[in-house]
Amino acid sequence: MRKKWILLTTITLLLLVTVLIAGCSSDSNLDEGSLPSNLAPDFRLKDLNGQEVTLSEFRGSPVMLNFWATWCGPCRTEIPLIQEIFEDEKWSDKGLVILTIDGGETASVVEEFVNKYGASFPVLLDKTQEVFRNYNVR
Repeated sequence: MRKKWILLTTITLLLLVTVLIAGCSSDSNLDEGSLPSNLAPDFRLKDLNGQEVTLSEFRGSPVMLNFWATWCGPCRTEIPLIQEIFEDEKWSDKGLVILTIDGGETASVVEEFVNKYGASFPVLLDKTQEVFRNYNVR
């Protein structure tokens, strides 16, 4: 039963991330990307406090990755939803880790945006957009 719940949760989160990524895309002819394995590519990014975070430190836990930008309209809509999930004990009690990744913007711009929307979930900065490219996010 537990494995079934984990599988269902993982599939749901992956679908959510896929839909959210598609909503920010302005290119209707995206190249099909592929990952070399079933593992999400590891990364090392700094959060808004300058602390380094790696995906691999959460291995074994369900992780929701959300790629976004301050200029993305759908991203603004989803911020309150992500905050709601982040605060919901039924998810945190199950060990859900939420990592949001901003692509290519300065820390001050991102921090202003996060404060405006009242987000308290972890925000990582992908200044070079290397992680975006590794995950084929556009």
